[in-house]
Amino acid sequence: MKYRFLSTLTALLMVCAPPAWSKPLPKDVADAYKIYRMAEDSGDQRTMSEAAYRAWQAAEKSLGDSKTTGDLAHNFAVLNFTPESIKQSKRWEAFDRAIELAKYHTDLHPEVEIQRRLVMIDTLIENRKSVYRGD
Repeated sequence: MKYRFLSTLTALLMVCAPPAWSKPLPKDVADAYKIYRMAEDSGDQRTMSEAAYRAWQAAEKSLGDSKTTGDLAHNFAVLNFTPESIKQSKRWEAFDRAIELAKYHTDLHPEVEIQRRLVMIDTLIENRKSVYRGD
């Protein structure tokens, strides 16, 4: 039930939201994002996670506080795989940053913030379950 709610909310946000980037992305952000998308298409979890992290970090440097930075932080945070080269704490930092930057979704700010908080809570619950199971 909760997954149906989250996926419905995410689909609604994608349909109602304006295009993610109205201006061209800085080259370093765009390059990392392209690698992320190619890895996503091929199912390469490690490359996808590393590229998502690089895209987020590049956006932090070149764009600062922006909708795009928040969206890229969220992309990294929701991935189920975090390589050893990236500390797990960066995932929680990405969730916090994505929630903080939800305000840049001007028309849908409350909905985006709530959706990101729900995904973070769900991830925390799943993470604790795996710790207790010994995964």
